[in-house]
Amino acid sequence: MKSKKIVFVGKWLLSNCPNLIFTDAVCQDTLSTSRLFPNRKGELCSCQQLFDPSSFHINNKEKFLILFESKYLPSIDICSTTEHLTLLKHLKLKQFYDIKCDELIDICELTIKESAASGKRSLMFLLAEFIIDILNQNSKLIDDYSQTKRISLKQYLNITQWIPVMLERPNSYPVTLTWQGKEIIVLKGLLIRN
Repeated sequence: MKSKKIVFVGKWLLSNCPNLIFTDAVCQDTLSTSRLFPNRKGELCSCQQLFDPSSFHINNKEKFLILFESKYLPSIDICSTTEHLTLLKHLKLKQFYDIKCDELIDICELTIKESAASGKRSLMFLLAEFIIDILNQNSKLIDDYSQTKRISLKQYLNITQWIPVMLERPNSYPVTLTWQGKEIIVLKGLLIRN
């Protein structure tokens, strides 16, 4: 019951106080860190914990939205109103490439769990592509330390099975070599070097 009231207050502020949100710095600072807005799971979050779904379109990264969907995107209800989304951006909604180490690890764990539960290997391919894309854009992220996991991103990716393996032998694969794709479904990222 309490969270429904908080969600109502968040929506009310977006609908009735846009001028205050745009012009008052104290209001902006307070609202950007307050957990007033639901994510797509219904959990209350601050704008600084959520990502701007339109930033995926600007960067041609729409395919990665599914990885952020449950935990890191504002509710569909809020996103369906352009004015609300504009106000949330003003309240420091994150952009696609603003991802931090803890968020990347969390997305990794959620996607691995979802892929295992649903049997959707396509999620693992998408996750691997996403991680590589993010690290290509921000190579320093690999050395960031996760406070919640107490491990660096490099260490995490080296011990986590996040790289999917081809199940079927490619036509060009040498016949004299044993194909292991059916036995090994996902690899650890042990190829990540300094």
